[in-house]
Amino acid sequence: MEAATSGYSLKKEAMTNCEEALPEFTFFIKTQIEKEAVSKQDISLNKVTAINKIHFEVDPELEKKITKKIERAHENITSPKTITRYQIISKADHLYRCGDTLLAERLYREIKNPFKAEKELNREIIPEPVYESKHLLPGGGVYWRLYQESLGDNPIYKSKKLSALKLLTEKYPEFIPGHLHYARVLETNKKSKEALKVLYNAINLYPNEASLVAAKIGSDEKAKNWLAASLTARQFVLFNRDHFRASEFKKMAIQNLLRYQNKLRKQMTWNVIGNAIMDGIGVALMGNVFAPLSTLETTYLLIQGEAIIGANYVQGLKKQLTFVEDYDINQYINIVGKKLASVAGRDEFEYEFYVVMDENINAFALPGGKIFINVGAITKTSSEAEIAGLIAHELAHTVLSHSFQQMTQSSLAGSIVQYVPYLGGLAGNLIILSYSREMEKQADMFGTRLLAATGYAADGVRNLMESMDEKQKNNPPAWLSSHPDTNDRIKYLEEIIVQNNFNRYAYEGIEKHYKIRQKATKLLTKFKKEQSADKEDK
Repeated sequence: MEAATSGYSLKKEAMTNCEEALPEFTFFIKTQIEKEAVSKQDISLNKVTAINKIHFEVDPELEKKITKKIERAHENITSPKTITRYQIISKADHLYRCGDTLLAERLYREIKNPFKAEKELNREIIPEPVYESKHLLPGGGVYWRLYQESLGDNPIYKSKKLSALKLLTEKYPEFIPGHLHYARVLETNKKSKEALKVLYNAINLYPNEASLVAAKIGSDEKAKNWLAASLTARQFVLFNRDHFRASEFKKMAIQNLLRYQNKLRKQMTWNVIGNAIMDGIGVALMGNVFAPLSTLETTYLLIQGEAIIGANYVQGLKKQLTFVEDYDINQYINIVGKKLASVAGRDEFEYEFYVVMDENINAFALPGGKIFINVGAITKTSSEAEIAGLIAHELAHTVLSHSFQQMTQSSLAGSIVQYVPYLGGLAGNLIILSYSREMEKQADMFGTRLLAATGYAADGVRNLMESMDEKQKNNPPAWLSSHPDTNDRIKYLEEIIVQNNFNRYAYEGIEKHYKIRQKATKLLTKFKKEQSADKEDK
């Protein structure tokens, strides 16, 4: 189902129900998981009672198992507080979809506690951008005058050029010309990396200022960072479609992507020759007849681009992984995914979303828009906004070409042979692919912007991380354990939501997600029982 179609049907459904009274959210009476939890609890308690009656000395390992079962039982039984929370958010969702966003926000605020960042940060901390020095505060005006004077012939003032601009950009970041002049002076002094850093920090504060974005693209182009230049331009277009310079930046994005591909093609041409020679030596010594063919084949795929790589390796993964075949679950994830992908800005990708039958809270992305979500992530999230946050994060990795960069850099730095079209190596590497901290931060922030742009509560990614971190302190899920420190991520996500005034009092999607979650839990329980039975048979 196309994202546009799904969006229309949701709107139509909302309009149909808007005349009715606010819905009363009801939990299923004794869901399967609760029945099993209570059953386990009763059995465990009976065992304890029986053991106590005969004064049998308890085995420490058995005692641990019993305690864990009781704890799980309590976790799975819905508390009155959770029921109340769901009922209020369900009503707020209904009002939000029907267009009564103010009343919906009041209900969301009843449930959602203020961020620490909301208490500590005032939105005034990032004032409106200023372009004329006459609008600067007095202190900022002093630094700007010192810089202007340094442009003259007086050697005393010349020495203060950099220090004046540094203080101006740090203390009065709203003055956009300050960042532009500071970067220009640094480049003149052959400090290109520092200039890029200045522009990068400025764009983080003011991502919608075209002059800053253009300067950052120009600096990246001078440094021949073609992919970075392309992605900077693409992000601006994505969130500023109506800007009068949007078409100009779109051309920049396309041109720089072509430059990156040409650069990659030239590098790989020489790399494949080198690897073919080395692999030829390997054949002579080790008798490995597949090595030269693997190098050529994989190099060809990397040159072809992201979409080809993703499509190729999906076929291999289909043979290796077990996928959920339930129509409702797959449709739900695809509607959410395509809604997010429709504003992601990489129209050349054919986005596909797969649900993997795995209880671990994890997700990963292949280049070219192929996203994989474990069913365990559905069962452990509490709203559509949270699962959308997980999908948005993985989409961000795809849109920002993170996995493709990792693959190409790894291949160009070392041997390409490890990325043989699916013989087992690539999928594992991608699933546990260790992105840099900077890449993870970019995906968190870009994913949050995607949520805000599509009408979901902007704190979906942040809430997902907090809830998973709280529930599994001693055994963090794979999606968190391979990423940077969770507390740091929650902090900077709260800050960008507050600073950019993203709406966290928007659609949560409690009711639909709850039904899908129950279905997913039932399927997962059945699958685990079947696996356990198979193991016993074997």
